[in-house]
Amino acid sequence: MDKETLNTLLAYEEERQNENSDYYIYFEFEDEFDKTYKDTRSWLVTTIKEKASISMFSSGWGDGSYPSFWGLDENGDVICLVTDFLITD
Repeated sequence: MDKETLNTLLAYEEERQNENSDYYIYFEFEDEFDKTYKDTRSWLVTTIKEKASISMFSSGWGDGSYPSFWGLDENGDVICLVTDFLITD
């Protein structure tokens, strides 16, 4: 995600955690995740504060955090998103 989206997301999470110390962003979108659920995985594309588009997905029974990389074409347009699930050394 780009820096502006990250900052928007972090500010949103901080705001929600100040309201409720048990806040975890997944729970806010749990119903939407359930709509795409397939045997241990689900996904969601949503907007935070009407300006930050984010993609989220579950990975089954993983440890919860994996690096992702955007692929760009020669014009700088996004053409793919690749997530490394760290399954090989």
